Parts: sequence; C-alpha cells; structure tokens
Amino acid sequence: MLKFAALLLIFFCFALGGNAMANAERERIARGDGMILLIRSIRQGAAYFRQPLGEIFDSFSCPALEKSGFLKTLCERGLAEAFSAFQNEFGYDSFTEHRLSDFAAALGKLPLEEQLLSCDRILALLEEKAAEAKAAFPKKNKLYRTLGMTLGVGVVILLL
Repeated sequence: MLKFAALLLIFFCFALGGNAMANAERERIARGDGMILLIRSIRQGAAYFRQPLGEIFDSFSCPALEKSGFLKTLCERGLAEAFSAFQNEFGYDSFTEHRLSDFAAALGKLPLEEQLLSCDRILALLEEKAAEAKAAFPKKNKLYRTLGMTLGVGVVILLL
C-alpha cells in the first residue's frame, strides 16, 4: 500500500510540473500584454498630457508586471534598467529584446514626434509577438500538461 501511495505521489509531482510549466507560459504572455499596455500608456501620457516619464510610471498599473517585481524596478530605475533586469521574464526573441532595449534607452531623449513614432513601431512589434504567443499557447499548454503526465506514467512504470 505504501509503495502504491509513493508511486501515485511521484505521478502527481510530474503532472503538477507540467501544469506549472503551462502556467509559467500563461504568465509570460500576461507580462508581454502588460508591456504593451505600458508602452501605450507612455505614448498616451506623452502625446496627450505631456507627462514626465516618472509620473507615467508611477500611475501605471498591471497585475502581471507588479507580481514579477518589474513595476517596482521601473519606478525606481526607469524602463531601460527594468527591462534589462527582467528581460528573461518576457520570453522575447533576441531581435525583439534588442529593439525593446534600444527603445527603452532612447525613451525621453527624443523629440516628441520621434518618440511617438518610436512608440508606434515598438507597439507594432510587441503586438505581433503577443499574437504569435497567444496563437501558440493552446498547443504549448496541451504539450506541457501531456508531457508532465506522460513522464509521470513513465517513471511510475519504471519503478514498478
């Protein structure tokens, strides 16, 4: 009986591991959506209200970015340093990371019209990447969950 309980526990651990990987992917997508909202907020604050970046960052709120600690770093050190510290949390490819890093470094240093154009360009790129990630999520979700359960069954069979 004890052996059966241990094998069942092992199976559930692997199944929960697959579930955790699927949830991590879901959170990565939510952080990407939060970055899009942040850039839109920057664009709106600059274009319509002529707000300084500090005020825009302080007034911005996004649960996914707040949970990861990104917003705290953003308010303390700015977008360039916050993205540099948390770039792995977003799951972007190297091209997108480079473009976003360049955008963040130039933020607040360009004339208003160029800044707005820069916001529009990075928004287009991030929205494209978000759409790709959302389209791929159902397959990845199923893969991670199935992989966790399959590995669990495999280990249980090996231990029998």
